[in-house]
Amino acid sequence: TQFKFRELLLDLDESLSIDHMNAIFKMCSDSETGKVTFGGFLNPNVVKIKMLFDKYDEDRSKSLDPKEFRTMLKDIYRGASDADIETIVDSVCPVDKTSAFSFLFYISHYKAISRKHEAIHLAKRRKDKEKARARGLVFVDR
Repeated sequence: TQFKFRELLLDLDESLSIDHMNAIFKMCSDSETGKVTFGGFLNPNVVKIKMLFDKYDEDRSKSLDPKEFRTMLKDIYRGASDADIETIVDSVCPVDKTSAFSFLFYISHYKAISRKHEAIHLAKRRKDKEKARARGLVFVDR
């Protein structure tokens, strides 16, 4: 139930607000059943998401300045270029890139951020395949 899920989240971090817990529940729950399975909790890995955010939130304000947010994304998506990170940031906050990014904002936009990263990654692979074919080479996925 959502109540038991909140208890679990409070064990993880007792400072989480109701809004934080609701956003995490929405991110992890099955859209059809409204339930969180163990697999739903692990993918996305809520504990990892929280730990990484806290790692870069040095002042414990529950928000990251734009530089900290970009650094966190570079840590999550280790193969991403600076341009890739800028594209991801632009996709989730195209208007104001100078404001702090709250934990609530991050978890609310986590799926969009992940989808954008995946799209960038797939576009790069597609481009590499086309280059290989143009040279008469065979592209091998790594």
